[in-house]
Amino acid sequence: MCVELIKNLVESEFNLQLKRKTRKRDYVEARAIYYMLLREKGRMTVASISSTLDKNHATVLHSIKNLNNWMLYDTNLKSIYDSLEKKVNDLILKHPEEFGAVEREEEFYVLAYNNLEAKHRMLRGRYAFLLHRLKQTSPKTYETFKQLEANDI
Repeated sequence: MCVELIKNLVESEFNLQLKRKTRKRDYVEARAIYYMLLREKGRMTVASISSTLDKNHATVLHSIKNLNNWMLYDTNLKSIYDSLEKKVNDLILKHPEEFGAVEREEEFYVLAYNNLEAKHRMLRGRYAFLLHRLKQTSPKTYETFKQLEANDI
């Protein structure tokens, strides 16, 4: 699970540090959203979530319970949570293997880049093969295609 990635998403959304020891409302809400995302999307245990920010497991349970109540009445908080949840879902859909396999955000992007690079190499190989077949089967069409390709049309 990419804990650091979710942490960075929440911190950038709220423009604060989750580890800071304060009881200000913005921090409490941000940490609650962070806990909820890790619990729902990361399928992490409460104990493992609490260890990411050096908190007690009861704090995490209390925050998640309160967040559900707050979102019933605070539409702004609900919209923030929904947008962050959508971002995390998009990352999971685009790179499901990488999202579950890494611990740090940098590793996630390196793995995603390597996978995209491998797909690009495979597609270039297929393109070269098809171009070769086109040249063998229809030289005139191949020449027309090369002219169009050279003109970026």
